[in-house]
Formats: sequence, structure tokens, C-alpha cells
Amino acid sequence: MIDKLISFATDTATLALFDPELLAHRINDAAPDWWTYKFAELPEVIEGRLLLLDLGSDGAYQVRITNQELAANEKAYARNKLGPFALKVKSGELFTGAGEEVPGAGLGIETLSSCFPILAGDYAVTVYWIDRASNGYWSGTENKSSDVPVDIVIQIELSTSKLNPPTEEQLQLISSGDFLFPDLPRHVGPLPGMLISSQVRKSNGSLVLAEAGPLHYRPLLETFDGLTQGQRVRVEVLDVDHSNRTFRARIVSYTQ
Repeated sequence: MIDKLISFATDTATLALFDPELLAHRINDAAPDWWTYKFAELPEVIEGRLLLLDLGSDGAYQVRITNQELAANEKAYARNKLGPFALKVKSGELFTGAGEEVPGAGLGIETLSSCFPILAGDYAVTVYWIDRASNGYWSGTENKSSDVPVDIVIQIELSTSKLNPPTEEQLQLISSGDFLFPDLPRHVGPLPGMLISSQVRKSNGSLVLAEAGPLHYRPLLETFDGLTQGQRVRVEVLDVDHSNRTFRARIVSYTQ
């Protein structure tokens, strides 16, 4: 069974999967960023020796790579699905992590951060984006949960099917479309009891709180007595009006 959790950070907004042995010919490539221009046109991507996915933004990501089905919390918040893509493994090692670790300019196997053993063979890879930032699993420090899903699930399985090379559009993971399984129960937006940080601002001559929390709803206070523009506040969600993207809140703490 394959079930591996990987955390990585990227400042190229790219997720890469590859067998290091199959990119060894690129180690001495003079250009360290040889892979950054039009992923779908790279010979290694066309041949299934490298998979590059555009994540849409830099940052830290958590990935689960597995040959099992999506977990219930992953399935509920899955918003995009890419693939299947062809991926070859020859050495029995697979790298999964930031695009900037793709070999080049002298950087090779010894510098890679997150390889793990896997059977050699031809694989079909399907990738899911789990939109946890828009829901009750929001990663604010006050709202941690033991049931938080990962950002990305990669399903990988040995395959004898011939898969077509991807287009550039098929390599873009982040999507603003609907959830893939719309009938599943899920919490979207702020939840009553959630603690959210915001800032006092002025709008049309009156004090307001900046949009904050999952999906950036507007916190509404009964009074701004004692608050001034620019203060940071922490509020508790009392109830939520999803149609107007607002929530009633009470102040828990604020900076002086």
C-alpha cells in the first residue's frame, strides 16, 4: 500500500514528481530554470519522466500520495481533479515536492529533500486539489483540528494504459469551480464558535472590521466602543449569514 504524507514549500508555485534517475541528464544543464517555460512542451513531461503542476501561488503545501481512495474529508472538499498523467519510475525512488528541486545547474540527486521508495514501473497519476482554505478546516491558529485534510491528494497506480501527454491547461491545479462531489455534506465559510483575527478599518466615515477568515466574510459588531482604526482584534463567530457573506461576532481580545 502507498500512503505517504509530504510537506513542502515553493516559491515557484510548482509541484514536481519525478524519478531522479530519469532526470540525471539534466544535472549539468547550465540553466537551473530549464523547466520553467511551458511545462507541456518539455520533452521530459511529454515522455512521462517528469510531472509539473502549476499551483497558482507560492507557499507551503501538504500532499498525500496514495494508491487508495480519497478520505471522507478530502472528498468533501475536493474542488479540482487533474489527470490521469503518465509517469515513469525506473530506480525505485520517487521525488514529490517543490519544482525548484528539479535537477539542473549541478544540483542533483543528493540535494533532493523528499524521495521515497516505490516499485519501478509505468504509473497513472491523478491529482486532486482539496480546498480546505474555504471551509471549516481553515488553518487559522485558533481553529486547528485533528481532522484537517491535506491541500493535495495524488493517487498513483501502476498502469499499462497509454496516456496522452498533457496540455498546459491540464497542468493547472487550482480551480474556482464547484466542488467535485456537490451532494456531500461540508462546512463552507466561518463556523459559529470559530475564532478569527481581523483589523479595524474606516469605511464611509464609520469603523468596520476587515473581511477575514475562510472565504473572507465581513465580521459585524454591535458596537465599536473603545476601538480605533488600525487595531487588530480577535473575534468569536456567533452566527453566519452566507447570503450576504457576513457573520455576527463578539470581541475576544484586541491590541491597544
